[in-house]
Amino acid sequence: SLHGQSGELLYDLPSATPPADPRQASAITEEALAAMPPRQREAARLRLEGHSQKEAASRLGMTPGNVGLIFHHFRRRVQTLAGAR
Repeated sequence: SLHGQSGELLYDLPSATPPADPRQASAITEEALAAMPPRQREAARLRLEGHSQKEAASRLGMTPGNVGLIFHHFRRRVQTLAGAR
């Protein structure tokens, strides 16, 4: 999902507009996640679920900076996929 636990939009990409069709947005998100290694995928999923970088890092035994970098790369991949459709 592109929404956090409180319903806030997590599709925070500076130059990308999320697809109008929620099914397409979900498909793009899942495609980007599927391309990631398992631990990175879990970090991105935790962030998408609304967990902070610090919370996700603690759960996964990573640094918050690493979680942030992983999510940054995930968002870039989503942006690329959204622009291709």
